Amino acid sequence: KSLTTGDNNEYSKDLVDLMKSRKSVERVKREIKEKFFVYILEDNTNEVIGFSSIIKKEDKFYYTWLQVKEKYQNKGYAKLLSNERDKYVIKNKIKEIYIESLLYKKTLSYHKKQGFIDYADQSGLDDSIRMIKYFN
Repeated sequence: KSLTTGDNNEYSKDLVDLMKSRKSVERVKREIKEKFFVYILEDNTNEVIGFSSIIKKEDKFYYTWLQVKEKYQNKGYAKLLSNERDKYVIKNKIKEIYIESLLYKKTLSYHKKQGFIDYADQSGLDDSIRMIKYFN
């Protein structure tokens, strides 16, 4: 397995198809333009296993797109991608990171295990929750 990092806007069809499987085409196009840093995990045939990213909105950094293909889930790949994002945050001396998570019990449990806590300001959210993780 290989992990690719980058900050360009060139994405493979395989990656875009995986993105589209979870979100609308319009949202995918908008979010690709906003990406700050992307992690792409591929197997030895260059099939995209999963990906994650970091974006900056105004003065805040957000983790977005933690996605692993179904056949690769529960094998530690989400944790690997999460750890790589954390390394980037620490290296760049970012003190806090936000996430807007869907209200699925499994998803919320995962984020809490990764150190996220509920954030006080939940304005503008209907079907998700804003969480924060602090770094020293």
